Amino acid sequence: MISEDVRVGSDYVLFNLSIDDVHPETSKYLGDCGGDKENGKLGYVVDLLGDYPNLKVTLFVTPNWIDRPNDAGFKRLVKKCLKLSIRNTWSGSPFRLDKHVEWCNWLNEYVDRGVFEVGVHGFTHHYSGIDVRVNHSSEFSDLSYGECVSKLMSSEAVFKRAGLRFSKVFRPPGWGVSYELLEALKKLGYFMSCRSLNLVPEVVHEVINIPPNWNIGSDSIEKGIKLARRYGVVTAYGHITDSYGSEYLEDGLNEVNILRLRSFLKELTSRFRVLYVTLSELAQIALGRIDYIE
Repeated sequence: MISEDVRVGSDYVLFNLSIDDVHPETSKYLGDCGGDKENGKLGYVVDLLGDYPNLKVTLFVTPNWIDRPNDAGFKRLVKKCLKLSIRNTWSGSPFRLDKHVEWCNWLNEYVDRGVFEVGVHGFTHHYSGIDVRVNHSSEFSDLSYGECVSKLMSSEAVFKRAGLRFSKVFRPPGWGVSYELLEALKKLGYFMSCRSLNLVPEVVHEVINIPPNWNIGSDSIEKGIKLARRYGVVTAYGHITDSYGSEYLEDGLNEVNILRLRSFLKELTSRFRVLYVTLSELAQIALGRIDYIE
């Protein structure tokens, strides 16, 4: 929990917005996941910056997205009968970042302005194990410590080849966390941002976790104000798209959710002095390394 001396004052609130599943896929495929840039889902964020120019947004980017939704209905039944996998992937790594350098350069313009922070959201965002109970996107489930380290290093290598500047903030795909993953994050110097029963920064096995605590698709403005008043920290979060193939995500970027977010920010800024932070900055505040961000 952020202590009283770090919180600056009771009328101050630290605010971050984070968006999951960002990668270069465009609307020509299953859904725009950022690839359409300002003409698509990320346009909602760019427009929001017009009204809140100091807003800081952490985009959790998957460097080699291959995940596709599981088969459903009759097709799923047939595959099960034939003992075939119902888990689908894109072949040929079409969305690997180093194949989309122009897109990465576009994101870098916002990173350099201090508006966007790029966090790491797995390597492929796909679970390749055999446990049918595990969500298809929970990539790090069942992996050994060495495999977790290898995946993280592979992610970093793709970011570097693509030239996309990233921060060592990690959000686990499918919210899947294990002791082995935490050990790997600690070894490689990462902060984490994963859902938790705690609503403010915490330490989990020596890894700083900055949990998201206000969902743009389901949480009320009243809940957000209570979080601000009680903790002095609001970490809003959602997904880049509201529809991906057969899957619907209630907290995706769309007109309804952006309107809710705008209404919340209007109410928040009318009641508090809001300091916009990246998740990396929030982690540094939690560690006591800096007092606050102007």
